[in-house]
Amino acid sequence: LLTAQWEEKLLLIERGKYQAKTFINEMKDFTKDVVNGIKNSDRKYKHDNLTTTECPTCGKFMIKVKTKNGQMLVCQDPSCKTKKNVQRKTNARCPNCKKKLTLFGKGKEAVYRCVCGHSETQAHMDQRMKSKSSGKVSRKEMKKYMNKNEGLDNNPFK
Repeated sequence: LLTAQWEEKLLLIERGKYQAKTFINEMKDFTKDVVNGIKNSDRKYKHDNLTTTECPTCGKFMIKVKTKNGQMLVCQDPSCKTKKNVQRKTNARCPNCKKKLTLFGKGKEAVYRCVCGHSETQAHMDQRMKSKSSGKVSRKEMKKYMNKNEGLDNNPFK
């Protein structure tokens, strides 16, 4: 309803039947009223992404925040700088659909999951990566080998 009134006044301004300065002053007054109402309110702000996980440092509940690489828990107290990764996207690929896997947890309890429903533990992932790369030489090892041999072959004082 409010935006409809504003749109109508903007149309009147466009047609030259309403003063733009009057509209701007009305908007300023409306904004001041809203801000003062919020400042004078007794209500407490509650995060909509608040979790039941307690901060290990200060004991307050943590907030779930999305990042570019996944999700993390952040303490709601600005003075407490505690952060904890919940999930993060990895470069590991799903064997079924080849999409990037998301890592949940840490250490031996870590689980890789895909949007297609595939999931595997850290131990299974390590085993799969080891079997995939067996018999192959990494680029880093190849470069090291080539640089080592190149120095010997290009030596003019041999």
